[in-house]
Amino acid sequence: MDGKVFINIPNAGKFACIDETTGKVLYTASGSISNGIHLPGDALVQSGAGYDPSVVLASSYGATPTAYLFGISGSTWNYYDPLSGTLLRSITGASTSSKSVISNPTASFTYYEKDSYRFSYKLIDGTNNAYGVDNGTLYMWNLTRVANNNWLTGIQWKSYMPLPLSNRSIIMIGTSTDASVLLVRSNPNQYWGYSAKDGTKLWNFTLTYQSIVNEQITLYGVDDFIIWDPTASAYHCYSILTGALLWTSPSMVTSSSPWASTWTVYGAETNDYNNLYVALSDGTIAALSLTDGHQVWRSTAIPSTEYPNNAVPYVIGMLMVGGNIYAYAGYSVSYQIDPMPRFGMLICTNATTGDITYTLNGAVYPSAAANGYVIGIGVYDWNLYCIGQGTTSTTVTAQQQVGGSVLIQGSVLDKSPTSSDALLTAKYPNGVPAISDADMSVWMDYLHMQNATLLNSPPNCIGVPVSLDALDANGNYIHIGDTTSDGSGIFMYQWTPTTSGLYAVYATFSGSDSYYSSYAETGATVASTTTPAPTATSAPSNYATTADLMTYIVVGVIAMIIAVAVATVLILRKK
Repeated sequence: MDGKVFINIPNAGKFACIDETTGKVLYTASGSISNGIHLPGDALVQSGAGYDPSVVLASSYGATPTAYLFGISGSTWNYYDPLSGTLLRSITGASTSSKSVISNPTASFTYYEKDSYRFSYKLIDGTNNAYGVDNGTLYMWNLTRVANNNWLTGIQWKSYMPLPLSNRSIIMIGTSTDASVLLVRSNPNQYWGYSAKDGTKLWNFTLTYQSIVNEQITLYGVDDFIIWDPTASAYHCYSILTGALLWTSPSMVTSSSPWASTWTVYGAETNDYNNLYVALSDGTIAALSLTDGHQVWRSTAIPSTEYPNNAVPYVIGMLMVGGNIYAYAGYSVSYQIDPMPRFGMLICTNATTGDITYTLNGAVYPSAAANGYVIGIGVYDWNLYCIGQGTTSTTVTAQQQVGGSVLIQGSVLDKSPTSSDALLTAKYPNGVPAISDADMSVWMDYLHMQNATLLNSPPNCIGVPVSLDALDANGNYIHIGDTTSDGSGIFMYQWTPTTSGLYAVYATFSGSDSYYSSYAETGATVASTTTPAPTATSAPSNYATTADLMTYIVVGVIAMIIAVAVATVLILRKK
């Protein structure tokens, strides 16, 4: 919320605020939070600022929503400032009503937020059955009516619930998109619809098939809800407005997917306005049309001999953002087997086609998404992970070579916060390289997820594309060319300018699905762009020509012959 991640610290009675983009802990505060809410800036804001809460000046703040962290402590509702963790207001007495007392005040109600209104369900103390509950009460509670921080003064209306057939707890699980109808369920098979205006019961039905507590799905932005039928291995869609059955999906069991025969849902579903997306125990995700329930697509399971169904199953955790579905594949903490499988993973699936975009090993369970980032907890190591585009840095130098060419070289490095980790700094003293999208799954597995096979044999990855451009002294733009950095983040390019002079040289990485863009600039002076070719010249007059040399040789030979003849004559005369 507001660019921050909020998480409770186990066994400490505190919660932490973490910067979403850096992972830095901004503060810790006392208390426990269950969710973030946005309320109109009226009485709560003014009381938090030190004003008399009984005086509401709507014109001072208008209806602009203000963010709060909300938490429950026993019978007290607490509101915290997200910026500092300061407790702004505590409303007490939420466990009592004018008629009865809740039998379990720590886990007795859920609520739906609509501006300052909340719809709550509370159990009534009783001794009629083994569970100590005979029926319940549905409340509409209005924050602006609360006086002296007494929860009871905020009740706007109440409606008493019928006796549940199963003697199990009743819970409100959703509302219509306009908050006009409240959906209430008794575990496992009774459902009611109530008017949010005055608590009138609008409809009810009892299932004709078996269902348990985790097999109901409420939808975002759609006035329907879904129930899983484990006997037929199919989904049933009902209207929140009328309770009518709208459609039944085909069975999820096929000849190639016998492991989809039964399942309980632990947040392993999501939807848009057109389709319902559900994760199944056979390792597939199915997209079902919200219009008639037909199967739009079914993803392909990832094979694994480490699971009984020979595929990595889906158990918990799914969310959808940016046209992608992020789901955790592998067993949850409560259902791990021994030895623990190596291949629990986060899987990103294209919501339009069902194709797998990437996998991230390390058993990251997605729990929230905002601002282009997915936040998840590692089921194996309990680290908190932020997944999304990382920042980069680009460097460039240009040096003229013999003959007039210019050597352009530089780097594109990953500057995500994790790249400053001491172990990575030691391994990559010059910086962690930015790697191509195609190699990102294996690269992250090697770099962060401690894959033993890859640690002993690092993957051979390529880098990212780099555009090289220049501006000459006359302001003329020149596209030098394109290159790609290597697995160390380094790129090199040889350029031969056509004219000499001063150049501004630019290296630009335009970004990818994994990284944000970056660029760098340097200068280059080109003194001479070509090497002069030798030209023909006349031989100097004091140099001998070839004809002269031949003449000298011939004359010399003749002179030698004459000399030999004269010498012979002289010898004969002496005799």
